[in-house]
Formats: sequence, C-alpha cells, structure tokens
Amino acid sequence: MRASVDAILVVRRGGEQLEASFRGLMAQTRPADRICVVDLSADSTVRAQIDSVVGATSFEYVVLPFGTSWAEAIGDATEVLYPGGAIPEQAWLWLLRDDTAPGSPTLEYLTLSVESAPLVRIAGPKQLVADRPLMIREMGETMTRFGERIAMAERELDQAQYDRLSDVLAVGEAGMLVHAATFESLEGFDPALSPLDGGLDFCVRARLAGHRVVVLPRAVVDVHSGPADWHTGRSVSAIGQAYFSRRAWLYRRFVYAPTWALLVLIVWALPWAIARGLWHAVAKHPERSLSEVVAALWALGKVPDALRARGALARSKTTSWDVIDSLRMAAGDVRKRRSIAAESRLAATEEKALQVPRPSFLPAFPWTVAALAVIAGLTHGRWWGSPFLVGGGLVPLPGSLDELWSQAWWITPTTLSLDASPVPADPFNFVLSLLGSLTWWSPSLAVVALFVAAIPLAGAIAWWAAAQFLSRAWATSAVAALWALSPTLLVSLSEGRIGAVIAHITLPWLVASLVSAHESWQRVGQASLATLVVLASAPVLWPAVVLGYLVVGLARVRSHGPRMFIGVLPLGLAPAIVIGFPRFSSWWQSLDGRWWDNWGVLLADPGRAYPYQPAAWWEMLAGWPTPLVAEVAGLTIPSWVVLVVAAPLIVAAVFSLALGRALAGATFAGLVVLGLLTASASAALFSGYEGFEPVAVWAGSGVSVLYLGLVVGAGATLDHVDFEDPLGNALSGVGPWLARIATIALAVMTTLQVAPFVMASWTGSTPVEPSSTGRTLPAFVAAEAATNRAIGTLIITEVDGSYRVAVERGSGATLTSGSSLLRARGAEVTPRDEDLARLVGALVRPSAADPAGILQTYGIRFILLEAPRESQAALTLAQRPELVGASSADVLQLWQVPGVTVASSAASSEAPGAPALLWLVVAIAGIFAVPTERRAKAGTRVRDDALPSLGEETSDDV
Repeated sequence: MRASVDAILVVRRGGEQLEASFRGLMAQTRPADRICVVDLSADSTVRAQIDSVVGATSFEYVVLPFGTSWAEAIGDATEVLYPGGAIPEQAWLWLLRDDTAPGSPTLEYLTLSVESAPLVRIAGPKQLVADRPLMIREMGETMTRFGERIAMAERELDQAQYDRLSDVLAVGEAGMLVHAATFESLEGFDPALSPLDGGLDFCVRARLAGHRVVVLPRAVVDVHSGPADWHTGRSVSAIGQAYFSRRAWLYRRFVYAPTWALLVLIVWALPWAIARGLWHAVAKHPERSLSEVVAALWALGKVPDALRARGALARSKTTSWDVIDSLRMAAGDVRKRRSIAAESRLAATEEKALQVPRPSFLPAFPWTVAALAVIAGLTHGRWWGSPFLVGGGLVPLPGSLDELWSQAWWITPTTLSLDASPVPADPFNFVLSLLGSLTWWSPSLAVVALFVAAIPLAGAIAWWAAAQFLSRAWATSAVAALWALSPTLLVSLSEGRIGAVIAHITLPWLVASLVSAHESWQRVGQASLATLVVLASAPVLWPAVVLGYLVVGLARVRSHGPRMFIGVLPLGLAPAIVIGFPRFSSWWQSLDGRWWDNWGVLLADPGRAYPYQPAAWWEMLAGWPTPLVAEVAGLTIPSWVVLVVAAPLIVAAVFSLALGRALAGATFAGLVVLGLLTASASAALFSGYEGFEPVAVWAGSGVSVLYLGLVVGAGATLDHVDFEDPLGNALSGVGPWLARIATIALAVMTTLQVAPFVMASWTGSTPVEPSSTGRTLPAFVAAEAATNRAIGTLIITEVDGSYRVAVERGSGATLTSGSSLLRARGAEVTPRDEDLARLVGALVRPSAADPAGILQTYGIRFILLEAPRESQAALTLAQRPELVGASSADVLQLWQVPGVTVASSAASSEAPGAPALLWLVVAIAGIFAVPTERRAKAGTRVRDDALPSLGEETSDDV
C-alpha cells in the first residue's frame, strides 16, 4: 500500500534557515501529500516569509505560543490533520523543524523503506551538520544498560562507515517518518521530555509495542542545531546540555523502572545526585555539580508526569524489555567509547599546549634550586640548627600545638584585662597555625625552616610561575634567581617580617594561577589558596589583588566570561573574604561609622609591629622598600647606587613591551603599576604604635608586586633572544651580544644586592638572630608560667627620661598572641592607661602609694625593668618591701611580687571556634587544587633538524 505522507514543520524563528527548510521540503522527488506548519515564533512576519517561498502550494497553518514544546506542537498538528481522531492506515507523519533542510530524495528513501517492510513504523534519516556537510550530527540512538542516551554516530566525519546501519533502538526526532496511527496509539511524544530524549523515549515505546525502528543512511537531512539549542532558541552551553541530558535520564529511569524499584529510585535520586555532584567537584568539573542536584530536583518534581507516562507505556507495551537488549550498547563498548572521547579531549588539549612552548623542567629547575640553596647557606648559614629565631618583627610561636590553634581564630587580650572579651585574630594566625603544625613537636622550628629555606623556596615557586609566561629554561631560571634574591625578600628576612616573607614567596604562585585560571579548575583552586595566603600575610595587597582579579576576568570575558565571573572570581576570593570578615566586622563596630579615622588598621601587617623608614618611589622601583641600606647591611652606600645597580633589570623589563609575549608584557605593566601604587600608599597608612613610635604599613609587600613585574618583564625579553641557530651554532650580531651583556649585568646586579646581606648576617648586625630559647621573658618567669599562663609581667623600659610600659602574660609575647586591631589604640586615655601610669609612677620614684591593689587587679606577679642596675628606677624598685629580687643583669632587672595571686583560669575565655564556612570554602579550594586529571604535556622548544639523515632521498629528481 502506498504511503500517504503528511509533513509537519514546526517553526521557532524565521530567517534563512526557515527558507532553506521550505525549499528542501518543496524540492522532494516524492512530495508530501499535505503540509502543516506549526508557528511558535510569535512573529507576524513569518507567515509572509512562508508564503513567498511556497507560492501557490496549500498548507495548514497553526499558531501556538512561543513556549509550546515540540511534543505539544506535534500533538496539536495531528489534531488539525486528523480531526476527530480518524487516521487512515496508510497515513504517515514526516516531522521537521525550521532548522532542518532535507535532501531532495530524502522522503522518497524513507517512504520506500516503510512501504517495503510492514513492521517498520518509524524511520529516520542521517542527520548532517548543516554548515559542515561531511560531518554526521546524529544517525540513530541507543541506550546503555542503565538508560543513558548515546548517539550511534555523533560529530564524526561521514566516510560511509555507518551506511550499512539499519535497525536501531531509536532515531532523532528531526526528519523522523512515523506511522500516524502508531503515533496516536503510543500517545505521541512525552511533553516532559523536552528538549532532550523525546525521540528516544517514543522509539523505545514503539519497540516495546512490537514495531521496528530503522535509520536510512541514504536519506540525508542537514540540521543546523541540536534539539536543546532549537528548543531554547540559543546555543546551549556544555553545562546546559549536561543538565538537560541528566534530567531527561532521571525522568526516564522513573518511567522505565520496575514497580518495586520506583520508590527506591525516587528516595535515592537526590542523595545520589549530591554524591555525583561531589564527585564532579573532585574530578574538576564543578560546573556539573549544581546541574546534577537541580536535575534531580526537577525530576522529583515531575514524578506525577512520570506516573502518567508509566501508564501510557503499560497500555502500549506488548513485549518484554529483553527484546531491546540486543539494541542497547554493551558495557564494554560504552567504556571504549568514553575512553576514546577522553583521549580525543586530551589530544586536543595537547595540540593546543604545543602551540605555546614551555621550558623543559630538567635539568634547569633542580640546578637553579640547588644554586639558590647554596646562596641561602652563605647568607643565612648562622640560622641553621637553631631552634628559634628572634629579633625585629620576629618572636617565637606558642610552644604547643594546642595553644597555637587556640589563637588561630580568636584571641583574648589579657594584656589589657584578665576579663577581656575575645577579639578576632588576624587571618595570618591561621597561616601560622598551618605552618607550625608542620613541626608539631616544636612549632617555632617551622619558622626557622621557612627563613632558612626562603630563598630556594621562593626560587622554586617563581620558576614554576615563570614557566607560564616563558619558553626557554635559562630565561626561566634567571627569573627564579632574580625573584629569590630580590632586595625586598632579603630585607624582610633580616628584619623578621614573616608575613612579608610568606607573601613574597607565594606571590608568583598567585599571579601564575590567576592568569591561567581559565585553563582548568585546578588552577582556580590554586589561585584561591594562594589568594588566602597572600592576603592573610600582607593585607595591604587587598586592593591590588581584587583589581587583578577584575582585570583578568574582563580580559577573558569574551572567551570565558561565565567561568571567570561565576567561578573564578567568587571562588578565588571566597576563602580570604570568609577568614577576614570577623576582623572587618569587629573593626567596623568599634568605629561608630568613622571609618576614615582608623582604616589603615584593616591593611596593617600581621604579627609584631616593626618601625621602618620608607624609601622614595624611585628606590622602590629598584626593588628596595627602605633607603637605609646601611641599617640592613652595615655599610654606607649612596642611595643613587641602588638605582644604578637595578638599571639592567628595569631596561630589560621595559623591552618586554616590544619583544615579549603579550601576556608577559601585560603582566609586567600591570604588576609594576599596582606595586608602585601599593608601596607608595603603604608608607602613608598608619597601622599602630610600637611603644611611642607610630608604625606605617610595610611598603615591602607592594615592592614585591612591583619587583615581580620587573623580573617577569626582564625574563620575557631574555626569552625572546636566540643564542644559537637551528644547527646549534652560536649566533653573532647585536641582538645576541646585547642579551649576553644584559645577562651578565643582571648576574652582577644580583651579586651586589646579596653581598651586603651576607656580610651583615655573618657579622651579627641584622635584627634577626638565632636563639636557644623560645621565650621573650626571663627563664624564672617562664618557669612559673609553665603552670599558670595567666600570670602577668609588667615590663618597664626607660626611654630618654620617660618610661614605656607593657603587660605580657605567660612566658611572653608570641607571633599569634597579638592582633592588629589592638595595635592602633585611640588617642583617648583609658582607665587601664591611668592605672598603669599611676603604678609605674609609684614604682620608679620614691612614693608612699601602695601599688598592691593595681598589681592584684591586673594579675602582675613580676616586674621587669629594662634599664641599667644603677638607674634611679632600679634603685627605687630594689627598696620596695613588697618586691623580691629575682634576677639582675646589666640592663635587665627582675622582681617578683609574692603577694599577688592569679587564678590559673583567669586568662581563659570562651571564644568562638573556627567558622564552618571557612573550612568549607578552603576544602572546596583544596579539592580543586589537587591534581586529579591528566594534564597535557606542554610543548618545548626543539632544535630543527636542518640536515637530512644519511641515505635519505632529499630530491624528487634522484
């Protein structure tokens, strides 16, 4: 019986694609008997466009709302074509979309296949990519054992490899020829399966009803977009495709599952989706994590529709599921296909990586680190083997791991009062707690190891970071050496500025991870952790880092916009924001809205304050945060020498704007500008007092940013120079010789910068010195503090005829016991200040006043005088009857106050624990940062083989 074909064309939008669809439909060698156009475009001009193409050909025209699904559109069209449900047995439906362009003989091939095989009730064409006619978009569909949809052929070059394919489990809905009565008996497409898997589900029901489904390789339809793209009217991202696919799969699982398993699937749908979301996060696909959960929630919301679909399936089903088992894809084939897809993705990534050569890791990296380790030994060899380092801004860490972590989040300022309320700790305390945990038996030992290994560690991280910008190993090693031996790191080490040291070491890690964050989620996680460490160690870099994130995001907005601003920016800054928010909130509440009075505290350096004199801007440009080189090195060096020594580095960096890669040049310019602005502004930011002396924010952190830009720029310039031709012969000429001279000049510059610090370290003229004790108070005090950390020591320091007073608890100050929030005291005099002033006045001058009350109030058991034993204060204290002399030295005198009793719990206070949100965001960043995926092997510069091998024919004339 000859088939009667009714073509249904569903229109989403007008334009050239619609005209191409109608031209293909009208040019069929076997024309359709009737045409029904379903207009979903909500565009009044579409009808005129259709009339101009079809001419005098009559057709049914149905207008439906734009949001109508494919299933609903086809259902309404069948009602128009077959009013009252009277469907002739020979009637067939040819289903087309406005983005399909069928070839001229397509309908003829399809109808011949169904007319010659009575059991065939659905036939589908070969779908080709419209703008790439030799590329297969889809040619039949199948399922895995668990119902996951898999295309038989997808995005493959059409080489007739599938032209013998016939019986399949399902075909795509675009271009499908279906028996009209069968379509009605199967109750049409499932409206819930829009936009994906509608055709698959319909064909599965047809198979279970005993019908055949075939694909005709000779019948060709050009398709411009996939069903999801066509349904939404835009190009759906990979995340969107995964979401649509996942929710359709879950829905079909509810429909196809045995009755006994349905409730189990419904109950486990959401927990399983959460577990899969976590796995996607671990596998560095966080964009799929949310889609998993949302898809599960959508499927659970469609359970009533799934129950109705189960009823429709039960009404039409005449065979068992065993009938279609042979049409499913075997598990081995599924694994093979996924393996091939993974290898294809890796190959594409490697091909992209080969376009940007990277320096070879061996042997340059280990030799560079080894050389820097030798220099570190020459510079700071006196520190090796010492259990503690003290001096400058450096004091020991707490002696136990419990005490260390107890001050990681909150501290109780018992130096102000024994009943003081907890205040948020500096975020740097968390970094110090992690550092001290590396040597849990003696936390301060980790600080010693950090300072001893700072130079090679900084070089190792800088080598990795420079490899993201450069292609030659020797230029990368030069960058690593320049960075590791930079003046700002050497000054920070000699002055005990541990926060600046850690920020300097990790800054290249942050910059390199950020500029490459678009490449993988692993880099995003690394950038997030690096941001946390850098901003906790040097809060003054907050404006520069945030601006850097925005600049990188805007630079990548066209190619990776959603990923940069939805993923990289929030995740990168989240840990630093979460850990810093309690401190910011406490600071804001203490100001009563007058933030301009004390806002420098937010950017204050963590740890112990250490005064300095900032350098001029041009000295900062040379890499020096302070102009007083003699204070660091013990030598008198004119300040202009600093700029002369740094001139080769600056000149080489400037040339990168013309010679280096665009990324390296932009990084150089951005870092230099941000660093110079940050360093210049730091010197004007008041961060508190050290005794009587106001302390500005350390400018060295900004100088580190500036210097990193200089070394990246210089490295980019050197990376551009070729010293050898393709045969390995040394090149002569102006360029190579200038590069050699620049390299020698940089080496001399580095040597001149390091030499003063080597001499200063070995002569003991640096503020930081090795120590055998981990305390800042005398041993007698530390011995009693071992059983009661609440005891207080009043420290009186004689300074030019006046006295500076401080109260310390336990065995003395530690790196984690202070807070930058407490350092910047207000100008008003507090009752505590008045009490201590009266107490000191009664102690250092002859007085009849009884200090016992104040000593008991503040729990002061010891009085330490930093003054000669012949001073008036020392003589007066020695005559006080309530004091007992404990020890005496040339400039340190210690007295005990036996009458003061301090409860051992007096210094304890209930403080909030670590914020759970912080651990969550740090864990997420850590999961992303851990490598779990195969990385593409980067390309390296190779020497061209300019000469043919012996015996190889080199000419066609031979």
